[in-house]
Amino acid sequence: MEAGGAEEREIGKCPKTASPRLSRRSWRTWFLVFGAFVILKLLYAAILAVPFLLLTTGQKIWVSVGLVVVAETIFLFSVFFLGREVVRRYRRYLDPRRWFGKGRY
Repeated sequence: MEAGGAEEREIGKCPKTASPRLSRRSWRTWFLVFGAFVILKLLYAAILAVPFLLLTTGQKIWVSVGLVVVAETIFLFSVFFLGREVVRRYRRYLDPRRWFGKGRY
């Protein structure tokens, strides 16, 4: 092995990623995006409570539709910032076909 291994050369190419610590701005962005995912899950859980509210049927439908629209908007916002790879990994863990056995994929 040579003295300057591949890992050192990779770090040397991009001085911005040489530091193992995340910048404060980067940390805030990740916190905001994952916070959005938590809010997303709470909105979907709130849809289950809508039938028990003291509203008319039409109002319940509008509240449910509003919750779904807001939740999907937050999801798309998170996807935009996280990227396609993170969303693919997230979906893979939540795919029920993979829970009880090894799938073909």
